[in-house]
Amino acid sequence: MTVFDSFRFLTEVLISTSILFGIILFYRYMMMKRMGVNREKRKYTLELCLSDKRVYENILSKKKVPYYKQIENTEETLALDEVNEALAYFEKISIGMTTKIYDEHVIRMYYGKYFLMFYDFYKYYIMKYREQIDLPFLYIEFEKYVKRWHQESETYANDRRFKDEW
Repeated sequence: MTVFDSFRFLTEVLISTSILFGIILFYRYMMMKRMGVNREKRKYTLELCLSDKRVYENILSKKKVPYYKQIENTEETLALDEVNEALAYFEKISIGMTTKIYDEHVIRMYYGKYFLMFYDFYKYYIMKYREQIDLPFLYIEFEKYVKRWHQESETYANDRRFKDEW
């Protein structure tokens, strides 16, 4: 082996090591960038949640909206307006989650019970309202998330690993 061959070998080792090191640095950079984006998205989502001043318990505690008859008094009209406003807000949030603008985990932690309760309380109203105004896709993203979350929570509840063994 000549001096030239050993120099060539060292050069190849140095180049290979440099390329490998570059790949590792690039991977680390991409992971850090992704973590930063996720952190920012979570922060933005949490700010959205905290800026919402609606009291959903109050809306839910009112009389159920009649979906099968004409609304006859002002109190029912106001309740219906509040329900439609809340459902429209939940639909906007759901669209934001679908388009990856909002972090689903944060939304589910903050609004999950309200999504499920509103859907359980008003699902027949939503179906009737869709027929009435001839918009079959009204609140459809909201409904997709509710059904998926409900299914996931049932799976969790039925999984023997998570049940207490009394």
